[in-house]
Amino acid sequence: MWFPYLALYISHSSSMVPCNNLIRTGRATGKSAAAQKLNSLLDNFRASLTQHYREISDREATVTAEKVRNAFLGLQMRNDSLLDLFDEHCKN
Repeated sequence: MWFPYLALYISHSSSMVPCNNLIRTGRATGKSAAAQKLNSLLDNFRASLTQHYREISDREATVTAEKVRNAFLGLQMRNDSLLDLFDEHCKN
């Protein structure tokens, strides 16, 4: 049986991680350092996406995948009024 492998590059080093369970469970299997690094990165991505989702849902009526993606990538636009910017300036 053939399973795809994921090439993992972290800090200029590479490693190969089997992807047989990655597709089904969303996590790499095994105890290798590469699998643990990959799972850590995936956990950080999930936490960041969840945080962006919550922040968008708190301030807007609708949340879309595009809004979450843009926030995650740092492409979101801030729609602050001049008064909001002044208040933020005064706090700092």
